[in-house]
Amino acid sequence: MKLASAIVCVSLCAAAGQARAQAVPLGSNPIIGGVTVSCPGTLTYIVPMDDLAKAVPGEIHLNPQFFSQPAEVQIFVYAHECAHQFYGGGPIGEANADCWAMKRGRDQGWMPPHTTALIAESVIYTAGDWSHAPGPQRVEHMAVCYNTP
Repeated sequence: MKLASAIVCVSLCAAAGQARAQAVPLGSNPIIGGVTVSCPGTLTYIVPMDDLAKAVPGEIHLNPQFFSQPAEVQIFVYAHECAHQFYGGGPIGEANADCWAMKRGRDQGWMPPHTTALIAESVIYTAGDWSHAPGPQRVEHMAVCYNTP
């Protein structure tokens, strides 16, 4: 399996007597949750880090642990990070990214109604931070987005 091989390829390299993480490129059309996805103008990398996933301009970074999530959660998180390419970060960017990912999943058919509970379960217990609302608020907002044309 190519994806599993890419995850195994994440390694630590010695540089100037100090270990540093090495990013593994997945390119512009990675396989996420068993589906080939794309985010226009964005490259995707596997990067050991504290977060599960992160967007920076022109890139999406995925922690190797990202791939242990259910397929629907992986695709949602990828779509959420892709949305940051358009909406930026901060509280408004996070809310817009959640909403965009929910609507995109609904409209493209990879998030049928029964999978929204799985997505909700993945964020409901998060405490929130300076840019993310607490889990229950995010879940409520995501449900409104999913159910609004």
